[in-house]
Amino acid sequence: MAQLAFNAHLEWIRNAEKAEREGDHESAARLYLHVSAYYGIAKDEPNRKNFIIKSGSSLLKAGEACLTQNDVPKAIVHFIRAVNSFRDGGDEELAELHKGRIGECYAQLRIGDSLKSLGDLREMKAVGDHFAGRNELETAAEVFQLLAERARAEERHVLAAGLYRDFGDCHRSMGNHKAAARSYGSAADMFLLCDNFFEAARHYCESSFQHVLGGELQEASVMAAKAGFACDAGKIDVILNDLSEVCTLLSQRSLDEAEARWSKIRRKFKKSYVDMVDSCFRTLYAQETS
Repeated sequence: MAQLAFNAHLEWIRNAEKAEREGDHESAARLYLHVSAYYGIAKDEPNRKNFIIKSGSSLLKAGEACLTQNDVPKAIVHFIRAVNSFRDGGDEELAELHKGRIGECYAQLRIGDSLKSLGDLREMKAVGDHFAGRNELETAAEVFQLLAERARAEERHVLAAGLYRDFGDCHRSMGNHKAAARSYGSAADMFLLCDNFFEAARHYCESSFQHVLGGELQEASVMAAKAGFACDAGKIDVILNDLSEVCTLLSQRSLDEAEARWSKIRRKFKKSYVDMVDSCFRTLYAQETS
């Protein structure tokens, strides 16, 4: 029994090769991925890379098969996974050779505006992640927004929350503070519908800070109040309740009080978050002296 389990990867290889011969490239890719994981556990790096590349090659064939059936959304997911597999296997040349298929498929999706009628939203998130990872943030934002709106319409609130957050992250990285604020506010609304009060409060705070950076203090005040409500509803009495108060004070231009409150919790946040909040202070101080 132990020997059979030990040699399970040989059966996976035989089954993958059989699936390839029968044109079931998706199954072949999955089986080669299992084999790659096996060799990874065995600390056999050359074979791990070899079979992750084989998985990528099968995914390419699966993607091409989807295109012949006019299933562009599924094809683009296969192509993204194929390119990622080639990179994981250390073959950048193959990855570069085939990454253009992703852009071609996305162009086809946009021609018919078919992003609004996709099947598996979780799978299609990989499309947004792909463009975000390549720093093509406008395209990534477009994908995340369309997916978030579809998830919201289907009342898949947890999924919608994460997608709105990704949408906001793209706009934040591009310096589009007002758009980021609205996106984080939408994410917070979705978290609130799921009774995830912690994440709701956190995203309302982030929305408030982005509104401050965008010069929208009234909107920042509204988000701060919502953050306070989420803290009260979730009985959150550490850090986030203080952070929501910082948001409120900033929106009121009570900078001395806000700074005193912020200084007590500042060290509890990662540097990127500290930089964002500090930039709110700098923005408002600059407005006072101008």
